Amino acid sequence: MAKQKQKQEGKSLAGKTIAPRQKINFAFLFIAVVATLIIYYPSLKNGLTNWDDQEYITNNPHIKGPAGDNLSYHFKNYHMGNYHPLTMISLNLDAKEPLDPAPFHFTNYLLHVFNVGLVFLFVFLLLQNNIAALISALLFGLHPMHVESVAWASERKDVLYAFFFLGALCSYTYSLAHEKEKLKWNVITTLLFILSILSKGQAVVLPVLFILIDRLEGKKTNTSSFISKIHWFALSLIFGVVAIKAQHSINAIQDTGTYPFSDRIVFAGYGIAAYLYKLFVPVDLSCFYPFPQKVNGFYPAIYYFAPAVVSGIALLVWFFGRKNKYLVFACLFFLASISIVLQLLPVGGAVIADRYTYIPYLGFFILLGKICADGFEEIKTGNNTYRTITGTGKFLIPVLVLIFSVLTWQRIAVWKDSITLWNDCIGNGHPSTKAYQNRGKILQDSAQATKDPKLMDLSIADFNEALHLTPTFAEGYYNRGLAYFYKKDYAHAIDDYTQAIQNDPSLAVAWHNRAGTYFTVGKYNEALHDALEAQRLGYAVDPKFIEAIKQAGGK
Repeated sequence: MAKQKQKQEGKSLAGKTIAPRQKINFAFLFIAVVATLIIYYPSLKNGLTNWDDQEYITNNPHIKGPAGDNLSYHFKNYHMGNYHPLTMISLNLDAKEPLDPAPFHFTNYLLHVFNVGLVFLFVFLLLQNNIAALISALLFGLHPMHVESVAWASERKDVLYAFFFLGALCSYTYSLAHEKEKLKWNVITTLLFILSILSKGQAVVLPVLFILIDRLEGKKTNTSSFISKIHWFALSLIFGVVAIKAQHSINAIQDTGTYPFSDRIVFAGYGIAAYLYKLFVPVDLSCFYPFPQKVNGFYPAIYYFAPAVVSGIALLVWFFGRKNKYLVFACLFFLASISIVLQLLPVGGAVIADRYTYIPYLGFFILLGKICADGFEEIKTGNNTYRTITGTGKFLIPVLVLIFSVLTWQRIAVWKDSITLWNDCIGNGHPSTKAYQNRGKILQDSAQATKDPKLMDLSIADFNEALHLTPTFAEGYYNRGLAYFYKKDYAHAIDDYTQAIQNDPSLAVAWHNRAGTYFTVGKYNEALHDALEAQRLGYAVDPKFIEAIKQAGGK
């Protein structure tokens, strides 16, 4: 019986002989978890920022009060162009009065640590190698590109969807080696997949990754294999449509005329090249990377050079991939999971984003873990070149982990508060309308709180820069107008509110504030007109304000 069991353990899914199954090394798992706990500890002391945290947390009435009271709302509504009810429920659970940033950061911190453990488990199930699992988990846990997903409180959707996503990868991989329990584990995989999609739409790529796992395990990709996954693809299709509708709800998907298909191909090529570069050289990171501007009809040269580089890399992968299935797996895992955020369908205002790599980089981490494990175990392949690579890997990758740890520690500090965040964004060579606008707003708030006129002047300078980059930016005019109002420069305030309204007649708050400014300077008829227009547009105008205008003589 023992010999028969050993013989069965020595068979892979494809019927090929492999080493007997290993046992998980909990000491290695402990190292990966503790390292992540230590490096990310400073994130617990960070505050909230004025980038989405206000909309998701600070000023969001739908995460206040018992989560059960808001349950129906979260499942029936989009939030900021996303359908992620589980994410909103989790934020709701962290929202206590008075509002404290610590619980939001602690949950993100804890989820990231759990994700590190799940990465370790997934890689161990996939490769049956503890060293590969350790290296992959450390790279996942400590890579600087992942800081945004963890240290940004309102990016809860990333760490939450990844928790269920990685769980589904684990359960699916486990099911392949346990055919008798496959139905049970497929049900578990489906439940985890649904929970992941309900946390973030990016989870829709999961069924494609199942096919890649099949290929790595030696299973054929045929009609039968696809049919067995049809329910997962159906879920992806349904929630993919929901995600697109959610983005359309706030006009986040830009008109294809804004960026023709040729431009979008250029953006996609640049995105792949940028993500690959930052995989190994994660420097000059930013919370926001704006779309490039054309000069004399052309984007900067790097945007045209990058697709050529990516094509060259693809040829190298094709050539070497014939002898290395792990290289092919890593590249396809990355491409499959990053594909929906490559701006082939332009969404938002950023050409790339650090947070988009949270799951996609995992394919390369697995490859690097395998290389390192091969080096440590001195696998004799009969290929001198390969032995050289693996031998080097066992020294280089630990050094890489150490460097990443230092960079991650430094990057976490950038998310301390809004000023630090936007100073970093602008200072790192990524100035944009959004960056100047958001820094200007926080300076404006600080100026009001401290009554410091110098801060108000700095905020106006930032709004000037934002409007220089985007002359039609209605919010920029509105915010600059507000700054002028605070400075009691009412003429300039009215001019800016008027320009904001001309650029965006639906900006109700501009109508309301112009009404207030008109009232202040004694133009009561104009004030009443603007107040009623703001009310018509849905702004909650105080009835007492309208009555005060009428009593003052407004008609």
